[in-house]
This record gives sequence, C-alpha cells and structure tokens, in this order.
Amino acid sequence: TLEVGLLTDKSDNKCDPATCGRRMFLASLIIASKYLQDRNYANSAWSKISGLPVKDINAIERRFLILINYNLFIKDSTFKTWTNFLSSRICSSGSEVKQKVVFSKGEDQQFVECQA
Repeated sequence: TLEVGLLTDKSDNKCDPATCGRRMFLASLIIASKYLQDRNYANSAWSKISGLPVKDINAIERRFLILINYNLFIKDSTFKTWTNFLSSRICSSGSEVKQKVVFSKGEDQQFVECQA
C-alpha cells in the first residue's frame, strides 16, 4: 500500500508542490516518518521509492512544513475525529474482507473491528 500511496505522475514534472496532492501526500509521509521514528529513510531513499529527484524531495518537504507552519503536533480530539472518520469509511467500504484496524497515537491505541 505504501507503494500505491507514493505513486507519482512522472509526466507532470512541473507540478507545483503547493497544489500537487500526490507530492504533498509524499511529503506528509516523509515528515510523519521522521517525526515518529528514531531511525528513518534518508531523502535519497525516498527519492528511489518515489522516482523524484532528491532536490524535489527536499523542496516538497520544506514547502509542506511551511504550509503547516512547522506545527507537527496533532491534538487528541483531532486524532480521534480523524480515526473515527477513517473507521467508518473502512467499515462501510463494501469490501467482503473486513479487517481489524488499529490506530495509535503515543501510548493510546484505538481498535476498530468491522462487523460483517
């Protein structure tokens, strides 16, 4: 699934990072990884994964941080609202395979099990 999430449109090399959803999604993955993990991928690894040059990875990372005003903290209420939204979308997706989903923030974990 990570590979699908990192899919980039290579034909649009002039994509403005501020308006390109795929690149901003990639930037959010990179920044979340760096924020949450003690050991994470270097931007050169993200470059290989995404197919974007390292200079573009650096640029979208900086742009994303500027757009969020370097505020990486997520309030508990915001996190719970988001996980409830995702849970409802996952459970109502119509998929025949219902999964147990785990969302976690710090020490807290929220388990969601869709009913068949």
